Amino acid sequence: CLGYDPMTFPFVDRPEEKTLIESIRLLNQLDCIDFDQRLTQRGELFVKLNFDPRYSAFLVDSYLEHEPMLDLLTIIVGILTAPSPLFIASRTEDERREANRSIGAAAKPFRSDLLFYASIY
Repeated sequence: CLGYDPMTFPFVDRPEEKTLIESIRLLNQLDCIDFDQRLTQRGELFVKLNFDPRYSAFLVDSYLEHEPMLDLLTIIVGILTAPSPLFIASRTEDERREANRSIGAAAKPFRSDLLFYASIY
């Protein structure tokens, strides 16, 4: 992509070869790189979006097929990429369980945790 072969690049902390191969395969499947591993126009867009390429593909493809839902889908990707959307992680185990029960009860009418979170955002 940048003129470097990821298989021979001198990484400081080299990923496993299997990880590199799977990453290249994914970028190729998402049309981010071409057969010669050059960055495509779609790949350049994904770099600008700065998400995991799968989330970028979700947003771009959703925009192309379901533009009216883009605001909701953008919120969902934001929720999925946040470390802890409701900051439950810093609580005690009992408080965490109670928070999860409360969230479950509040999310029931939405039939989806993600749609519940989106309603909050």
